[in-house]
Amino acid sequence: MFDNNSFWVTRSDGSRVLPSRGDDRRYHADKNVEVADQSDAKRMVSNVTSLLRAAGGCRKVLLAPVPRYLHTPCCMDANHCANMARRGYWKEMKEKLADLRDAIKAAVKIKGIKRVIVLQPDLLLEGTEDSYLRDEEIWGDDPVHMTSKGYVELARQLEAKIEDWKGHEEREEKNNSGGVKRPLAKRARVDFTNQRPDWVRGNVGDAAHFFFSSPSILLNLII
Repeated sequence: MFDNNSFWVTRSDGSRVLPSRGDDRRYHADKNVEVADQSDAKRMVSNVTSLLRAAGGCRKVLLAPVPRYLHTPCCMDANHCANMARRGYWKEMKEKLADLRDAIKAAVKIKGIKRVIVLQPDLLLEGTEDSYLRDEEIWGDDPVHMTSKGYVELARQLEAKIEDWKGHEEREEKNNSGGVKRPLAKRARVDFTNQRPDWVRGNVGDAAHFFFSSPSILLNLII
């Protein structure tokens, strides 16, 4: 949902633009690759707020961006994805992706939208067994997209995470209710008859007779 707006190209003059399509019909980052910041996260969440609210009380999962230009540059031009050659680039990108995930979480919380979790795809994939041996199978040589096996693995991990969330909520609900769904407490009935003045007690006939035969009541009404 956020991927296309999460990776920017920072030019020498400090300006930022999105990667642009070249003559080869591939998207190129013709300088340094940067990850979206906190202000970008707020804007992206604002764009989907109505969609999240439409889901009501359902569980909602937001995926933070899948890494791009992490292992492979957009092309062989040394001026493109230039900061990939910088020492610590991979670690820096991972940290910025984690910061973006946290910024998305914070933006969702500010909007007051309930039952939302924000997951970071690369962390889900790192949690798989022997994933370090399968980086090539997951990421491949495409700078933007994972391999089909990578997407299948991500879907599997995502499904497991949602099931864990569902089970946690059900256990929490059961513990809070002692294992039994309790009915809503009824409000105690209050007898207001004792709080009425004497002239409205009894039947309607008696009340009318008392009302019109009492000079003090009529005088108070006139005044």
